[in-house]
Amino acid sequence: MEKSPVNISEIGKTQKFELQTSILELLGLLSANGGIPVQPDSPRPTMASAAADFTPAQYRALTKLSEVLSAQLSAQLSAQLSAQLSAQLSAQQLQLADSQKSILEDLRLIRSSNATPSQSTTTPNFTVVDDSPNREPFNPHPSFSVEPEHASMTINQGEDRSVYLFVSFYDGEYTDSIYKVTFKHGGVSHEPPVVGLVAEYYDSFHIKGARIFNRSKLYIIPQDGYNKTPGAKSCRPLGYSIDTKTGSYCSSLPPSIASKPVGTLVSAYDKLYYVASPACSPPIKEPSFERYDPDQDLWERMTSFPFYHDYGSHTKIIGYAVCYGIILFSLSDSYLNPYVVAFHESRNQWNRVTSASYASFRGRAVVVGDTIYALHALMEEVIIAFSFRMDKGEDGGIAFSLNPQFILRGLKIARPPVPFRELKTGYLVHLGNKDFFHVRTGSPDGEACPMVQYLCITTFQIIVGEGGRHMIKTIHSTVHPMDIKGREWFSLEFCFTPECGDYEPIEEESVNQPKQEETTLDEHDKQFLIHEGTHRKLLAYPWLRE
Repeated sequence: MEKSPVNISEIGKTQKFELQTSILELLGLLSANGGIPVQPDSPRPTMASAAADFTPAQYRALTKLSEVLSAQLSAQLSAQLSAQLSAQLSAQQLQLADSQKSILEDLRLIRSSNATPSQSTTTPNFTVVDDSPNREPFNPHPSFSVEPEHASMTINQGEDRSVYLFVSFYDGEYTDSIYKVTFKHGGVSHEPPVVGLVAEYYDSFHIKGARIFNRSKLYIIPQDGYNKTPGAKSCRPLGYSIDTKTGSYCSSLPPSIASKPVGTLVSAYDKLYYVASPACSPPIKEPSFERYDPDQDLWERMTSFPFYHDYGSHTKIIGYAVCYGIILFSLSDSYLNPYVVAFHESRNQWNRVTSASYASFRGRAVVVGDTIYALHALMEEVIIAFSFRMDKGEDGGIAFSLNPQFILRGLKIARPPVPFRELKTGYLVHLGNKDFFHVRTGSPDGEACPMVQYLCITTFQIIVGEGGRHMIKTIHSTVHPMDIKGREWFSLEFCFTPECGDYEPIEEESVNQPKQEETTLDEHDKQFLIHEGTHRKLLAYPWLRE
């Protein structure tokens, strides 16, 4: 026997009427219990008027009942729809849904009308943009990240990490600053990094920084810089150290044996090495090269840097690497031609290094296993893997060679709203295992007294791709605007993370390592470095075209 069709609108009206009747009866009971008589012939209270005189206990009872009734109504209607109305038109289903929605809205109005100020309310998510001068500007610029399955491969997943940035401003008064970048690394969190100012330095002193991880110490050494007035007496303050765990001042350093207007400070094997730059105005005071021993708290004289007259008076030390008891120094002359020299720590001896002229590097290189990773000297967005060899001759001498192995491709850096044209610098920081932090900045053309300078901050991982070739998997990249308050542009000088030490293999490790087949650049990578390197040189020095 066929069942008669069901009128859905009548079901909705009936259920709503029954629910309203039950609620109104409860209101009458609550009103009576609260001392408010309800006469048989008096009009029924409305939902809004009845809710006006509730006590908190009555309100909670009403709220509980309404939730139970709503749940029962929803369950009953759902069962009826699934059992009896599967073939009905969608329009009729919408009518019932609207009816149920109306009932629940009435219940919500009752609860909200009787809410006391002490009860918590839910507020929508929103972003407040603070335009005060002490706040950094809102960042409307793009960021991107890899899928969670790739991010899950990283070390310390989802933990707070930090990187310190030493920067130099190109002001008339030579100034430096230290910034701290805090960010989430690993996991699926892609919160934007937070950049805060740690310290500022004025008085025309340029600072050099290096850290010794095993001591949790950051060492700061002021130097006269390029802007010192000729003939003026130096009032250079003493260097000092900072605890990288607490950020507190630790102690002052004794003055170096000889002042160095411009120098390079390197930490290697728990000591500091300080060499006067070839770009210093002559005469360079001796000793030009010194070492600081934190255990003895003193500077000691080392073999002087012997290459001051070999590569020109405008040659600068732009990078270094520490491995197998050797400190490699990357140099660049006034025409951006690269050179590499080495200092042997135990022998206290300098040597030239055979190196490819098209593959120089900048900043502190990162040693992982038997591979050295570094930024290209002229292309701050290009990362090269190097191999380093020491071949002992029959006479006891050592021949050093640094050869590029391959370019690490796959680095995806978020672009700033205005392309970098000048003063482009970058830095590479090791986060542990095969995880890295890359930062890049620069200036556009011709803008005076800027308010914002952009940082491109990228984290990535080195993986083995198809065919066994090493490549980069970008984890996250974002553009961060830095409020520089109308100062000149800054460049990146030195960056480090306090959470991860620098791997500095000792000399014995190079002897014990098995000899591996030498890998060199393929022709495509070689031509890329030659072509792009030449292009960057011509952009920096257009007269070289002639």
